[in-house]
Amino acid sequence: MKKISADIIYPITSSPIKNGVLILDDDGKILEISTREKFDETELQIFKGALCPGFINTHCHLELSHLKNKIPQHTGLVGFIQSLMKQRFAVSAEERLQAIAEAEQEMKATGIVAVGDISNETVSIEQKQKGNLFYHTFIETVGLQPLIAQKRFDEATELSKQFAFANLSFAPHAPYSTSVSLIEMISKFNEQNNLPTTIHNQETEDEELFFKNKSGAFLDFYKNLGLDISYFNATRKSSLQSVIEAMPLHCNTLYVHNTFSHESDLQAIAVNGKMNFLCACPKANLYIENRLPDYELWLKNDLKICIGTDSLASNNSLNIFEEIKTIQQHFPQISFATLLKWATLNGAEFLGIEKKYGSFEIGKKPGVVLINNETSTRLI
Repeated sequence: MKKISADIIYPITSSPIKNGVLILDDDGKILEISTREKFDETELQIFKGALCPGFINTHCHLELSHLKNKIPQHTGLVGFIQSLMKQRFAVSAEERLQAIAEAEQEMKATGIVAVGDISNETVSIEQKQKGNLFYHTFIETVGLQPLIAQKRFDEATELSKQFAFANLSFAPHAPYSTSVSLIEMISKFNEQNNLPTTIHNQETEDEELFFKNKSGAFLDFYKNLGLDISYFNATRKSSLQSVIEAMPLHCNTLYVHNTFSHESDLQAIAVNGKMNFLCACPKANLYIENRLPDYELWLKNDLKICIGTDSLASNNSLNIFEEIKTIQQHFPQISFATLLKWATLNGAEFLGIEKKYGSFEIGKKPGVVLINNETSTRLI
């Protein structure tokens, strides 16, 4: 049995507790939540700082960990994708596996206990099978041309068989890379199996230009890839509003980035807001587009917000507390307690693991993180 205390404890589902105490069994399950005056301090392990539940990294690309410091910053999304495609397979399998192991160790050391991870290939399987963290793997699909939708869905199905040990579901990559037909197939599968899904959304202005009037940097991007998009007609709507009817209605859905989302877009997401979540990846947004979403606008529309790190191709760390500090720096009016909820319980609810993770409640095993001196460290 462990009895640990800190200057303040954030249970998440209730008010912060000054000089709080957590009593846990040897397996990390919470047995009691109390205050320090009820104990002889000699029986407590006392820390300076704050205790909170383990962080939930709801958006990560673990398989890109070998690209740390390889892609220039502030290129814009199209430039970033082009660099990523050139360098993705430029190192050995052994180097990629080592980078994945090191990235996971960083996540674990800084307090992350669960990860929503995007996979386009099998390279992350070996690390995930070790069980060091909880992973929900999203098999990501790409295919803008409607005629290949079934082929791409079948390919994703085959890939998913390699992850048979895992918690997994399917996810469309983004509106600019996934046809409505393919999104509908993915939505149907996830709804039938009550599985969460996710999509990159409105990460760049060029995405909006492509859908609204078929202009912008994506035109040259598709041309350089040899993709015939002559069939595509501008929708005269935002990218989100062009595909949202194909997204699922009855399973948890995470819209990631939303950097260029306007209030009308957020209102469209909020129509079924009970199951829709927004994911903040501020450091990646700054790395790629050098711009942040309007998080106050997100709050105004009463949407549940989570936090992700994106990948080491677009970030210099996989550290949720660093993401929190970045949001605080640019939006100091958003309370620390609110940001902790984004980083813990909201993410757990999106992944459907809130019965174990996300808050300090009796019977849960959420992990314990110490926040002290501008750093975060996983204790349990």
